[in-house]
This record gives sequence, structure tokens and C-alpha cells, in this order.
Amino acid sequence: MSKHKKQTNKLPEENIFLKSLTLTEDFRNLKKGYKIKFDSPITLLVGENGTGKTTVLDLIRSYYDVKTRSYMKSNTGKKIRVYGSKLETEEVFYFDFHSDDMKYSGYFGEDMGSQVSAIWASSGEGAVTQFFSTGITKKESSLILLDELGRGGSIRTHYLYSIFLDKLATKNRNQIIAATHSPIIISELAEHPYCSLYSMEHNRYMKLEDFLKSQKDISKSRFLIKKKN
Repeated sequence: MSKHKKQTNKLPEENIFLKSLTLTEDFRNLKKGYKIKFDSPITLLVGENGTGKTTVLDLIRSYYDVKTRSYMKSNTGKKIRVYGSKLETEEVFYFDFHSDDMKYSGYFGEDMGSQVSAIWASSGEGAVTQFFSTGITKKESSLILLDELGRGGSIRTHYLYSIFLDKLATKNRNQIIAATHSPIIISELAEHPYCSLYSMEHNRYMKLEDFLKSQKDISKSRFLIKKKN
């Protein structure tokens, strides 16, 4: 099993509620015994599609029995063992910027006018509107899980998310675990002492420059292989 070495940041622990998770059986592309430790207020899960970012968030969401429009009852939470503070379901917030997109999930119920307006809006606009309408700004001392953070958003929106996550962690004392592909969000937050970057491709925590270099190197090697063929 891979060793998960943590960055040597000195970080506060009062808003770190989930300290680790361990798989008790195989699930999707993750094997029994797989373990991740969390000791930063913000953890960004990064890596190529299919490496397990959403899987980790889904396991945590299910463990705390958090339901959304896209995810109802699930028993996947029984596949992990967690260590940390006891949390009630209402103290855990989950938002999927893809599956919970209000353009398609019937977010407005019978208000068809608003639903049609959302459909014609860009995905990024819709996600911002819905995300901030959930009451997320009032969350304090909670565990916040965000999947596909930044999906469909503009450059300005990605900066907005970065600033907002900073506030959620430092001012509102929340723990945030987010999966994202956004270079802006990653670059803005990963260098802060309260944020750590966990690469699902490498199964370990990494410094920003090391992770970005790995992605550049992989892209170059794939391009050269295709060029030879």
C-alpha cells in the first residue's frame, strides 16, 4: 500500500473534524486498506479523471448519510472506517457541481419560468447561483464536501470560489474537502498553510509545483507517443 506523506505545514486542528478514512473493502478503483489522512482545514483532491476523487467524496457523503437530489440512500458508507470528531448528518454539507446542476435536476420544482431561465444560462452561472442559494455562506464548524468544484465556471468565478473557500475555512471554521480540475483554484489555495494538495494519481500529498510538473511531463510523454505512432 502506498505511503501517504503529509506536507510539513503547522496547521490548526480545531476545525478538522474528519481526520482519516480507511476502506474496509474494495470499492470502484480503490482497494481495501486504502487510507487518506486529513489534517488541513482545506484538502484539494486532484488528478486525472477516473483516479478516485469522486469516489472518496461519495464514500464520505454516504458514511454521514447525506442526501441530495442526485444521491439518495446509499450503503457505500459502510465500506469505510473513519477517525475524527462525531458529526451529525446536518453538520455535513455536500454539493456536486455536475450532478446537482440546476439546469437539469428540476431544482426549481414547479417554477418552470425559473427552470427555463436556468436552462438558458451557462452551466457556470447556474452552478454559482445554486451553490450560493444553499445556505453555504452560513455554514460554521461543519464538514463541507465539494465535487467538480469550478466545473463550467469562468476565470473570474474560479477566483471567487478560491476567495470564498478561504473564508469558509478561516473565518467560519469549516473543514473542506474538494475535488477540482481548476488550475486557478489549485494555484490560489495550495500554497496556503491551511490547504493541502492530495494527488489521487500518486496516492500522496504533493507540493503544487511537483504536481503541476507531473501533469506537464505526462502530457509531453503521451504527445510524443502519439506522434511516433
